[in-house]
Amino acid sequence: MTGSSDGLIDVLRGAGIIFLGTIIGRGIGLLGEVLLARILLPDQFGDIALAYTIVSMLAVIVTLGTAQGVPRLISGDESQERKQRLLLSGFSITISIGLLTFISLIAFSSTIGEIFGNPEMATVLPWFGLYLLTFPAARVSIGGLRGIEQSWKTVVARNSGRISGIVGLVFMIWIGAETIGAVGYYIVTQLIIALVAAYFLYEQLFAGTGRNWMPNKSEINETFSFSWPLAVSSGFLILVGNFDILMVGYFLESRQVGYYRAIQPLALLLLVILSSFVFLFMPIVTKHYKSNDINIVNNLFTSTTKLVSLIAFPIALVFVLFSEDVVVAFYGADYAPAALAFSVLATGSYLRVFVGPNAAMIKAINRTRIDMISAVAGLLVNIILNVTLIPIYGISGAAFATGVGYFVYNVIELGVVYHSIGTHPFSLNTVKPLIPTTVVAISIASLTASQSLDLIMLLVIGGVIAIIQFVSVFATQSLETTDELILQRLENRLGVDLPFVTQQIEGQNNKEEEL
Repeated sequence: MTGSSDGLIDVLRGAGIIFLGTIIGRGIGLLGEVLLARILLPDQFGDIALAYTIVSMLAVIVTLGTAQGVPRLISGDESQERKQRLLLSGFSITISIGLLTFISLIAFSSTIGEIFGNPEMATVLPWFGLYLLTFPAARVSIGGLRGIEQSWKTVVARNSGRISGIVGLVFMIWIGAETIGAVGYYIVTQLIIALVAAYFLYEQLFAGTGRNWMPNKSEINETFSFSWPLAVSSGFLILVGNFDILMVGYFLESRQVGYYRAIQPLALLLLVILSSFVFLFMPIVTKHYKSNDINIVNNLFTSTTKLVSLIAFPIALVFVLFSEDVVVAFYGADYAPAALAFSVLATGSYLRVFVGPNAAMIKAINRTRIDMISAVAGLLVNIILNVTLIPIYGISGAAFATGVGYFVYNVIELGVVYHSIGTHPFSLNTVKPLIPTTVVAISIASLTASQSLDLIMLLVIGGVIAIIQFVSVFATQSLETTDELILQRLENRLGVDLPFVTQQIEGQNNKEEEL
């Protein structure tokens, strides 16, 4: 049990850095999306979003799963030389494929524009094609930092790119070149991330070694063989969201694309919490799995799932119960028609969080091909439902298709994890605190139903719900042994007694004595 609490503390420490940095970064990124949505009308924003979606999908293919494969391969006790070669193998693969894809995009840009009934895309797509080089480079660089567990450097790299993108966007808006600024925003962001992360990797792995080891054919083949099954699964969220945009762009007008693209990053903000924990969860769990510490792996899986579920729940409630107010507060009244789709998409995103880091577990136990199969299954369901529902229900149908796609993906992965090591992430103590929190949140929504809430009021309501969530954990006696060990260690480090913790632990001890 001590090993699992130590492991979870390591996850929490890294997740805290990543979470804080990611929230700041997502805030900056969201600011960029809000600026784009506010300076462009929904139909103009829809045109830009559709072009960006096409190159985003291609960029996911270009990475060939190396963004996930590289950190898995270089984590652990690999030698410095081997880490260098595997990392450079990832760059070699993505740069080569990226250049070929970039050339192909330029050649077929007019044809793509004709397919979507948007001839203007033939002009925009070649410039957006630069994203096919900057995005894969950024992903592999960040993956390298992840593999050597450099949390704060990852935060610095990501946020440097986002800040640079925002600065460039604001400048282009200032000189009246909004469309160029919109295209440049996405490209510059990834370029700076790649450069800063690559610099950190050079410092950690190459500087002072006297010789930089270039990969040979065997290392490139190893990286490719391990990573390619992750090409779909590692970009599952991107692919699902992008297929939604493509289908909306095919069946509906540009305005609807603008609506849906605007709400996507806001609804997916819930997944930031999960991804923050996953960043260090996978390397730590991988180490314990390699050491055959299955009990510790089980405890880490359950405890991490509980934490991310509880942290994300207040945000999910605000997004679902106050969806129209949230959309208007961020994007303006022109985007109010997207409120229902936002509520549906936020629900699907939270359900993805609720099942915990199952994808990371699949990678940690080295079942990467299963990850690919589950992702393909989820994507196929998503595509079928998009084709069926979007013509009838519009962007709300697309949001529902995304949620079901997540569900299929998660069910398959959870089944494989349970079959492989006999564990699942669910616990009654995860669900109990959600009940009183939901009741309070619904009551607040009913009382404020006739009012228009601004961003400040939404933040206040979210804070109240979060406090209720925190109190509910103790009121429903939902702390488990691992949770108590962590809180006791926090008490020791802070030199204070936390009343709720003391009462909970004493109550648990009394129950055990009675038994």
